Amino acid sequence: MKFFLSTFGCQMNLADSERISSYLKDLDYQPASTYSEADLVVVNMCSVRQSAVDRIFGLINNINKLKNPPTAILTGCFVKPDQEKFKEKFDFVVSKENLFSTLDKIAENPDSNLLFWDVKPDYKSNFEAFVPTMKGCDEYCTYCIVPYTRGLVEYRSANQILKQVQEAVNQNYKSVWLVGQTVNNYKGKIDSVSLDFAKLLQKVASLEGDFWLSFTSPHPKYFSNELIEVMAKNNKIRPYLNLPLQSGDDEILKKMNRSYTFQEYKKIIEKVRQSFNKYRSGLEKDLTLSTDIIVGFPGETKEQFQNTARALKDISYDMVYTARYSPRPLTAATSFEDNVSYEEKKQREKELTKIFKKTSYQHNKKYLDKTIPVLIKEFDPERKLLFGKSRSFKTVKIKNAEKDLTGQIASVKINKIDNLGLQGQINE
Repeated sequence: MKFFLSTFGCQMNLADSERISSYLKDLDYQPASTYSEADLVVVNMCSVRQSAVDRIFGLINNINKLKNPPTAILTGCFVKPDQEKFKEKFDFVVSKENLFSTLDKIAENPDSNLLFWDVKPDYKSNFEAFVPTMKGCDEYCTYCIVPYTRGLVEYRSANQILKQVQEAVNQNYKSVWLVGQTVNNYKGKIDSVSLDFAKLLQKVASLEGDFWLSFTSPHPKYFSNELIEVMAKNNKIRPYLNLPLQSGDDEILKKMNRSYTFQEYKKIIEKVRQSFNKYRSGLEKDLTLSTDIIVGFPGETKEQFQNTARALKDISYDMVYTARYSPRPLTAATSFEDNVSYEEKKQREKELTKIFKKTSYQHNKKYLDKTIPVLIKEFDPERKLLFGKSRSFKTVKIKNAEKDLTGQIASVKINKIDNLGLQGQINE
């Protein structure tokens, strides 16, 4: 029997799929290369963006057109309106918590009663591990569907987290990511001693082994001075931070229920940069900074948008991930008038992209003629290209590659830059 697993969404969904894959293999299913070869298809979905929901409808329609369509299961993050529509298309629509018992029934296997996080992940990568610290979210940002799809916050055991990281490092994983919807709001205990995210991060960074440590996605509301110091002082922690801003206008931030002003956000960035400049050396003194921005939030005026444009120039990001606002069911923002046209959203997104490409290019200049370690993530033998990520999460392209170095950390001399990445050659 063969299974095909299709994943949509963030690193949390990816981490979930690694456990789903592991469980299916324990039930003696083998992976199929396409859904047409599978006896069972599992779709791990994300409802955060309508575009992902539309793609899932397209996928299941194609599956159901097959002469002998496989059994199809939908799981992951979904809301009731989507769930009802998908029930007409899928054989089973089940929550992540009920997925394993459903798989047991299909495989005619006794119910294991395993908790989701108890299953050892079948990592998609053999060099990069995503380790969940929590699930759900309590923030109720007015545009975000996560509290309705993943529920409220539940924290994973600190011992479980540390064990998973140590096992990955023992298997020579080079990169470890701690992931959670508001990862820096972690609360746990070890031997009855309370543990916040700064202390958890310190414990993970103190584990034996040589690995690069990162985390995503933090919320500015929970970014403590202690966390900043832990980040800057420990060299295992990569000099990279994605800190979502969402808007540079205080009124829009309030409508989004983001719980901070732009000036409060800016002070965090200043502290992080000052701390890295104090405790790091060389290129790592200037950490890579990225953010998330929503353009065209309901009621966003041209002046308010310009506040966001000025914020991007002021902060000077290496990368900005933009999304055009689209209403999602159940969220508070669906009651706001979505009065920014699609064309205006596209234009605003284009303007922000132009800004961050300029600032990114300025940051990339410092890498020219420098030799840096790069974790190789992909090899294209036809074009003789290697692609990887630096410690500071810069995308690096390597031309004239003669062999596949995927999963290895290579020493690369940077000989060319552009506004989105670096290019270099292996330094023999």
